[in-house]
Amino acid sequence: MFEAIEQTLDIIRRTRAQLGIDVSSSVNLFIANGSQLAAVRYCFDFGRYPTEDASKLHEANLTFLSLWYTLGRDYALHEDEWKMTGGAENADSILVASEPLTRDTSSWVELPEYGALFAEIRGGRPRVAVRLLD
Repeated sequence: MFEAIEQTLDIIRRTRAQLGIDVSSSVNLFIANGSQLAAVRYCFDFGRYPTEDASKLHEANLTFLSLWYTLGRDYALHEDEWKMTGGAENADSILVASEPLTRDTSSWVELPEYGALFAEIRGGRPRVAVRLLD
C-alpha cells in the first residue's frame, strides 16, 4: 500500500513539473474500502510561493495541513462532550480527521508531515502502520 501511495505522489509530482506548477500545494488524501484505510499528509513544493502577487497568498499555504487519528470503540456524545471511548487497547474502530474532533486531544495522534497511515481491520481490531514518505 505504501509503495502505491508513493507511486501516486510521484505521478502527481511529474505532472506538476510538466505543467510548470512549482508552488506550495498541501494534500490530505484518504482512500478507504470499508476494511482498509490509507491517509496521507503531504505538501508539494513546501515553502515556494508565488512572488508576483503576495496579497493572493492564502495563510493555509504557509503551514502544513494537519492529519490526526484516534482508536477506540465508540465515538459519540458522552457526558455532554463528543469523544472516542474504549481506548486504543480495546479499539474496534479508527477515526481519521484533519484535526482532533474533541476538546480532549489526549487520545489523538498527529500524523507526521510527509507521513502516510495505513489501517485495516483484522480479527475485529484496527491495525495501524505509519511511514514517512519521500
